[in-house]
Amino acid sequence: MMKNLEKPILINGSPRSGTTYLYRYLKKWNPYALFEPVSALVCEKSLPDGVNKHSIILSSPAYSLRKLGEVAELNVFWPRIMVLDFLEKIKGIPFKEITLHLYLDEPLITKEWEPYHIVRDPVSVYLSLKEVLLSPRMIWKLTGWIAELRDNDVPLLKNLVSSLAKLQVYMMSVNEIAGKLMQLTKCKYEVRYQDLFEAFMVYWILANYHAVRKVDEERLLVYEEPKTFLKLPNFEEYAKENPPKPVKRKNEKLSKRIPEIIKKYELEPEWEYLQRTIEKVKSTV
Repeated sequence: MMKNLEKPILINGSPRSGTTYLYRYLKKWNPYALFEPVSALVCEKSLPDGVNKHSIILSSPAYSLRKLGEVAELNVFWPRIMVLDFLEKIKGIPFKEITLHLYLDEPLITKEWEPYHIVRDPVSVYLSLKEVLLSPRMIWKLTGWIAELRDNDVPLLKNLVSSLAKLQVYMMSVNEIAGKLMQLTKCKYEVRYQDLFEAFMVYWILANYHAVRKVDEERLLVYEEPKTFLKLPNFEEYAKENPPKPVKRKNEKLSKRIPEIIKKYELEPEWEYLQRTIEKVKSTV
């Protein structure tokens, strides 16, 4: 059991930012720790006995194709009331999530959990996402979803879906997320992004800006600096058998594009705040 902890831990961060590694840390101390319960259908097997397994299902899975040919959406930011209603049902259970950037300072969360947020270099996150999305495992998942939606009437469909199709679905998803964030936080509408990386950078900056502002520096974790993980209770003991191995992915072409994207969408204040805060946290461990 985890020692000296009055409230369960909540780990939040963007996909491919180290949240799954930290989920295993949660799982070591509590076998009922949940894996992204807000962002997707809750797996019944992951819930402890006594929890109403059916009442806490939010809606469709995080990745949902409504009809073949329509835009796929990635429901990263659920409506506030829906999120709070869901969290009421899992109080007392530690979990990791990728969708709570805008809600980390909600009274319910700060009262019932110890919320932490982890950030990772955006180019590394982007390249890691592309690598995962182009993997055979993820392509097979997509084809399975489409076949199920078509009532399995098209057996040859699985042979027709390519990695490009998966990437196109993800591009539409990221555009949707970035557009919603611009509307919610910058009061700008109908933003048209040049490509996937441009939309991703808008998402990464705005989502992490609001998340970092909502947790104090003591609860900000930096993927590239594993010493920041020592803020987590009993992490040193966990790390003895499971040492963190941060991977830095580089792409000069993408890195050079970041300043122009920031300028285009007037994200200088958010970007500068993030960089300043991240560097401060890294320098104080």
